[in-house]
Amino acid sequence: MTTDEAQKFWPVYNEFENKQVLVRKQKRVIMQKLKRKDSNAISENDMNQMLVDSENLESEIQNNRKQFVKNLKGILPVK
Repeated sequence: MTTDEAQKFWPVYNEFENKQVLVRKQKRVIMQKLKRKDSNAISENDMNQMLVDSENLESEIQNNRKQFVKNLKGILPVK
């Protein structure tokens, strides 16, 4: 990586990584709730909401990755 490429790359990477860390933390919160509680004690609605939230967070992770790659195409050669 050239100096110019590195100067452009690292801010984009750091932003991507910060977003991913936040989303992963949100997923961990959901998983910790499931581990702490007896699954029978969680209502059907709450369980459904946790599933929806988890799926949305997974989509956000994928969207962040796609945006990151898109952003890199303007900074680094594809090859």
